[in-house]
Amino acid sequence: MNGPLKSRKLRLPPAILSLLAAIGCSTEVEPRGQLMVVISSDMSVTKDMDEVRVEVFRANGAMLPERQIPILPAQPAPFGKPLPGTLAIVPSDAGGQSLRVRLTARRLNQKTGVKESRVVREAIAKVPTDRVAMLRMPLRWLCEGELEADEGDSYRPSCEKDETCIAGVCERAAVEQDSMPEYLPSEVFGGGTESGEGSQCLDVQTCFANAQPLQPDGDCSLPLPAGANPAQLNVALMLPPESDGHCLDDPDKGAGKGSCFIPLDSDPSEGFRIVGKKIMLPPGVCMRTNFIGVALSSSCATKDLSIPVCGVWNGWAAPDSGAGGTSGTGAASGVGGQITSSGASTNGGAFSNGGKASSEAGAPSASKGGGSAFGGAPAASGGASSGGQATVGTAGVGGKAGEAGADSDTAGGASSGGAGAAPSQTLYVPASANCASGNVEAAYTVCRNCHTNPLQNGAPYPLLTLAQLQAYATDEIAQVSSKMMPLTGTLSDSNRTLMLNWLNKGAPGVPDPQCPTP
Repeated sequence: MNGPLKSRKLRLPPAILSLLAAIGCSTEVEPRGQLMVVISSDMSVTKDMDEVRVEVFRANGAMLPERQIPILPAQPAPFGKPLPGTLAIVPSDAGGQSLRVRLTARRLNQKTGVKESRVVREAIAKVPTDRVAMLRMPLRWLCEGELEADEGDSYRPSCEKDETCIAGVCERAAVEQDSMPEYLPSEVFGGGTESGEGSQCLDVQTCFANAQPLQPDGDCSLPLPAGANPAQLNVALMLPPESDGHCLDDPDKGAGKGSCFIPLDSDPSEGFRIVGKKIMLPPGVCMRTNFIGVALSSSCATKDLSIPVCGVWNGWAAPDSGAGGTSGTGAASGVGGQITSSGASTNGGAFSNGGKASSEAGAPSASKGGGSAFGGAPAASGGASSGGQATVGTAGVGGKAGEAGADSDTAGGASSGGAGAAPSQTLYVPASANCASGNVEAAYTVCRNCHTNPLQNGAPYPLLTLAQLQAYATDEIAQVSSKMMPLTGTLSDSNRTLMLNWLNKGAPGVPDPQCPTP
């Protein structure tokens, strides 16, 4: 394997980060059927897109609460999430619910200050009843601009009813059960395991540094170069300098000012395929006019659906390039876990590892759950409640994505991520001078049935210290205010109000022993 295909081995325990986080737990241990949505993109984050909007609709058209998920590095961790990611949809019962999932890649227009929708993809699928099925929903540049206004500021694919844009062409949005394979983290995180070992990504700038544009033939194909090794062949669209894609440096103009590339996967449905002595391109390529040509490279191992593009959005520390690939040094400090996969070190999230999706329950929801980076790999225990969310565990750095149930009106809040720092003080917010009626520490007792150390029942992160409670405040507000948490035990209305008031004031701390622990 050549240098541009980078690999990484984690040296620290994985931390799982996801798009949306649940902060509760459940006592169920029997695995349930789940739908694991895999989210990825061939575009460059921040320049081409900086967030993913997630909308989930029931069969009757009712929409669960939507979420806008910022991607690294558009927002730093813990709020920015790594890409790729997963969205775990977990039923509250036997499963079988039919859902429409819509993902939108968006970008902030720096001139107007308005978020622009660039790529929309939909899928209609049933939540499995007895397995964790993988549903890939890559947000591809070939579908850029192929959208039309829907209700509010939402957009839908500019296709016929129940169709979506796939690699630049309108196709059926419905995905049959038997076409969805079992979810495997290695198929999302570059061949790596849930512990983060062996994950790889494609360094587009290095791989295509010397590529020249070629023009497709009339059947939207290119001749296969003589002696080409299909396992060492990559294909990309070459775009004008300073446009979309992953751009080369220009010796005169500066970093990122050269030609830009959008890599294609080796895949019969989503990318290119080799037929005899031809490289057959996706039909959508030849329907586009805003690119210079098609570039070929034999300098790195072939990218397929399981291998993401290298970038800071992965949440990885940048590995050194070198022949044969290199081992990564762990997650970048402070970056946070990945959106979807990532098992990151306790200092940061890495995109190559996957978290675990809880086997429990809540009905399917719009919230992200259980996959690594965005969510997590399936786990035997974990968290969805009957109303609720699927939780994905996290170690120190990032929160898990959870789902609100398909039969529920609420979805998990966006994970704030955040490393669990050592306590500097005990958190108390007294409602009276002697703390008798306002001890927030006591209110959190029920949460710590699961959010403890070690984590219990698939809880995504600990809530033991002031630093941890502050780091996950966004998630706590979302889950406590929606009454989705706690999933087990009882939180009184007075304690719920106390917690929310305290969190909304910035979660201030009062030094111990100013207020005694009850």
